[in-house]
Amino acid sequence: MSTANYEALAGVPLTKGITTGQAINPASNYDQDIITQNWNTLVVEVDMTAGAAGDLVVSLFPFEGDNFTVMPIAIPPANSVGPSLSGGHDYYYGEFDVSSLDKARIRITNNNAGTQTINRWSWRLQ
Repeated sequence: MSTANYEALAGVPLTKGITTGQAINPASNYDQDIITQNWNTLVVEVDMTAGAAGDLVVSLFPFEGDNFTVMPIAIPPANSVGPSLSGGHDYYYGEFDVSSLDKARIRITNNNAGTQTINRWSWRLQ
């Protein structure tokens, strides 16, 4: 079961979100598009079940100026820790500079040979 919590008012862009209990198949992605206009930093935190540190990959892809076309290149994090394996989970923390973007896509990838669970992942704009 997946649950999502968001802070938003009608007509106001979201500034943070949390998703829990999301199953992700082998070699599959979980994508989330975020409006980043007028914000400088996007913080992403992920906890996924795993067998190795390389099972989890977190990437940020910018949208082109039309806010429809996703660029095929990932933006490197300005600051990050992980993915680090601990107790059967991969943990990741990353800060991305989104000051020049209107929209970006967070991509969480499961590189494990089996289905894993994104136990909790969150994002927030600063």
